[in-house]
Amino acid sequence: MVISFIFIAGEMVGGYISGSISVISDAFHLITDLVGFTVSFVFIWFSRKKPNEVMTFGYHRMELIGAIGNLFIIWGLACFL
Repeated sequence: MVISFIFIAGEMVGGYISGSISVISDAFHLITDLVGFTVSFVFIWFSRKKPNEVMTFGYHRMELIGAIGNLFIIWGLACFL
């Protein structure tokens, strides 16, 4: 995620300096990838939580919910574009 952020910053600056819309649009593409990475990592972290009194089977399904959330983000972006 850190490497993606570095590339995003580099492409934004480079695209602005050179006046290249295609480089800036690729930076925005990397931003959507970074959002997907973040969503995935957050839900993987949630899925590793131990069972408690309320969630007696644990949080194993959080990975599935994260994948569905990531799917909706991609479809929402595709519809927007």
